[in-house]
Amino acid sequence: MMASRDSSPNDFAVDHNPKRKPQLHQGRSSREVDEELIKLRNENFNLKLRLHFKDRVGEGSVRASGSSDAVCRELEDAKIVIHALRLEIAEKTQLLKDAAVAISEHEEREKEFVLESQAKIAELEGYITHLQDEKPLEALFAQDLKRMEEKVARQIDDLHKAKKQIEHLKHELSERDREKASSDDKLMEITRENSELVSLLQEHYKFGVIANQMMELQKKELDECLAEKLGFINRLNEILPELSSQNDLLKEATMTVQELLTQQETTDLKANLSRELLENYKAAITESKIEIHNITDDIMKWTSNCRSGNRAGSDSNSAKIKSDISDNDLSMQSTEFSVTMALPQPEAASLPPGKAQDGSGKHLRGHGKSSFTGLRQFVKCWGRQYSKSPATNAASRSLLSHAIGSPFPRLLSTTN
Repeated sequence: MMASRDSSPNDFAVDHNPKRKPQLHQGRSSREVDEELIKLRNENFNLKLRLHFKDRVGEGSVRASGSSDAVCRELEDAKIVIHALRLEIAEKTQLLKDAAVAISEHEEREKEFVLESQAKIAELEGYITHLQDEKPLEALFAQDLKRMEEKVARQIDDLHKAKKQIEHLKHELSERDREKASSDDKLMEITRENSELVSLLQEHYKFGVIANQMMELQKKELDECLAEKLGFINRLNEILPELSSQNDLLKEATMTVQELLTQQETTDLKANLSRELLENYKAAITESKIEIHNITDDIMKWTSNCRSGNRAGSDSNSAKIKSDISDNDLSMQSTEFSVTMALPQPEAASLPPGKAQDGSGKHLRGHGKSSFTGLRQFVKCWGRQYSKSPATNAASRSLLSHAIGSPFPRLLSTTN
């Protein structure tokens, strides 16, 4: 009765999928693995118990009815079930072994994890103690942090200002780039102009060297001209006293002639004497004017050719000479006018200036002659005319020698 109750047909149901294996899920906890092992052990024990009861039932039924067909079929079914159960037991056993290996590996990993966790816990505990020791410094750190925040805020403001300044500088840089481009163009133009100016300067320098050389030559020539002019002025200064003395002599001769004319007794002799004497006197005065005019022209010519630095002194000298000459001309003209008014007018026309002629028809030019050439010519002509009348010869000679001075007696003696 007990055997039949324990071994019901439901208990010996055939498993149609005996090779199905339970899957071991990786990543399960150790508790789930332990529960799975306990369940597998219970199933293994139940299977063994069922096999044991099945064997006993089979032995009893064989004894009761050995030749029954139903019993044979049940035995065959029981053998099949037993074989399937054995296979399942083998699979379960293998699963148990694999689970045991996995559990051992899991335990090792758990041990390693526990050791690592303990080391981390110790490290964190040390860090916590270190933080607890540094807790009084938190106030200082807070102050430093506040100062750093303020500093960062100031730096942010400075950064904004710097950004604005950078934008402004970029704008100025772009403007300077444009100005630089324009200045580069101007520099190129200035460089070209400078090269042209350098070439012009070189040419001007060459011309300046040539001009300096020419100026040196002109300076030498002007120095020579100045020396010659000074010599000429010295000569003129030497001649001026002679000209003044000549003017005095002419005045005295005019007065003597007037006295002689008043003493003449015969009108024809007076007319002839006055005509010839006046012509000779005009010739002498004209020659003196020519000499003075030539000297003045030479002075003016040398003055215009000499250096401008000595122009003031030479102009003063020439002005002085001109004033002296003009005074002499005025005195001569006044003397000539007085003689003309005292004597009757000659029949022959007076000669033009610069072309006075003597009795032989030769021109009297006194630039290279002595200052007394015209006066001597006048005295010779006068002596030749008056040597023919013995009555007036002695008186006129004595008057002329007394009025004029020493040169005229010698001239009169030579003419006689």
